[in-house]
Amino acid sequence: MIAMRLRRLAPAIALVGAATLAAQAPRRRPIDVLTLTPRGWTDGGSISVVNAQPGRDVSPALSWSGVPEGTASFALFVHDVDVAIGNGSDDMLHWMVWNIPATATSLSEGVPQGGERPDGSRQISASGPYYRGPAAPATGPAHHYVFELFALDTMIGVPAVGAAPAATRAAVVAAMAGHVRGKGAVVGTFRRAAPAAAAPAAAAPAASPPVDSVPVHDTFTVHSKALGEARRINVYTPPQYRAATGAAGKRFPVLYMPDGGIDEDFPHVARMVDSLAARGVIRPTIVVGVPNTERRRDLTGPTRVASDSAVAPHVGGSAAFRRFFRDELVPEIERRYRTTRERGIIGESLAGLFVVETFLEDPNLFTHYVALDPSVWWNKGALVSSAGPLIAKFDGSPRTLYLASSQEPSSANGSAQLAALLRTARPTKLRWTYEPRPDLTHGNIFHSLEQRALSDALR
Repeated sequence: MIAMRLRRLAPAIALVGAATLAAQAPRRRPIDVLTLTPRGWTDGGSISVVNAQPGRDVSPALSWSGVPEGTASFALFVHDVDVAIGNGSDDMLHWMVWNIPATATSLSEGVPQGGERPDGSRQISASGPYYRGPAAPATGPAHHYVFELFALDTMIGVPAVGAAPAATRAAVVAAMAGHVRGKGAVVGTFRRAAPAAAAPAAAAPAASPPVDSVPVHDTFTVHSKALGEARRINVYTPPQYRAATGAAGKRFPVLYMPDGGIDEDFPHVARMVDSLAARGVIRPTIVVGVPNTERRRDLTGPTRVASDSAVAPHVGGSAAFRRFFRDELVPEIERRYRTTRERGIIGESLAGLFVVETFLEDPNLFTHYVALDPSVWWNKGALVSSAGPLIAKFDGSPRTLYLASSQEPSSANGSAQLAALLRTARPTKLRWTYEPRPDLTHGNIFHSLEQRALSDALR
C-alpha cells in the first residue's frame, strides 16, 4: 500500500528531489539512502493532530541514520503535494530547514519559530520563519505531506529573510545542486476531523469522554474597541458554580487563557482544572478561553528584528490585546458571572511571552501568572533585558508566578535570566517558582507541566 501511494506521489515528490538531482551532472558518486523516522506515525500513516494546525501546531520529532561520509549539513523539506500553487507546478511548503549541523541525528519536537536558529540552521515555510502544520479540510480527502531530508557536502548561504518564501525555496534548491550526498523521505497524511454529528435521541449513553473532549461551556462575543474586531469567548463554569445559583451564590476565581479556542488549548485546560478541583488539589475555578484571530499580532510586543517581523503580516499588538483584557473582557466576565477579584492567566510559547510581558508591565491585572516556555527571545530578548526596573516598581500586592522552560535554549536562557533577576530583587509578597526542564521539548512542555503549574497557582 505504501509503495503504491509513493508511486502515485512520485511526480510530486520529485518537485524538490528530481530538480535538484538532475542538476548534478556529472554525478560524482551514488547518492546514499538515509533512513528518516518521524515520531508519532509510521511512513504513510496519519500525522498526529499535535503536529497539525487544529492541534498544537508544533513540528514533529524526527530522527535519521545512514549519514554518508563527507556530510557538511542537512536540508529538510516538508510539503503538501496535494496543493498546487503558482502556475500549478509547485506545491505548498510547510517547512524548510537548512544548514542543520552535520553532527545532528534528530530534530526535537516543537522547534520554536525564528529564521535564524541557535545551532546555525535556518527555517521558513509558506507562512513565515516557522513550521506550518498540516491543515487539510474535513470536507475533502486526506492530504499527503512529504518529508524529505538531504545530506549535503556544503553549507547553504541563502538567508531566511529578505525574499518571498517561494524565492527562498528556489534559491536553496539551486544551491543544493551538485552537493547532495544522501536522501531520505517519509510520507504522512492528514485531514481535519469532521464536526461531530448529533446523537440520535434513542442512542445509548456515551462512554466517558476523552481528556480533550469539549466540555459544556458558554460562548459569546465581545465587540472590542481596543482590537477593532469582534472576539469570540469560551467560558467553562465548574459543577460547583452551576450548583450554587442566584446572585448571592458562591463566587469563584477565574483563569484566563489566550490560545483558548475549542480547537486550541481550552478543552484540555478546562478538563484539567475540573479534575484538579474534583480531587481537592485546587479550588473550583471558572476558565475563560480567548480563541485566536491573529495570534502573532496579539501575543507579541514591538520588535526591531527583521526575522520577528516576518513571522506574520502583523506583529507587535500585545499592548492592545492587554487593553482588551483589562478594559473589556475582564469587566464583561465579572458582569456575567459570579467571580472573585482573584484572576490567573496561563500561556505557552508566544502566549507565555504575553503572560511574562503582562506580569512585568501590568502586574496587578492578574493575581496568578503561568508562563510555560515563553518566547522571551522575541526582539532579541528585550523584554527580559528591561525587566529589572519594572520589577523594582512592583507595589507589593500578593501575586504568584510559575515559570518553566524546556531544553530549547532560546526560551531557557531568557527564562533563567528572568529568574535570576527575581532572585536578586526578592519582590515583596511575590511567590514564584522557576522550573527549568531540559528533559522536555517545546512541543510537550504544556501537557507535561500544566497540572503542576495549575496546582501551584490555584492551590
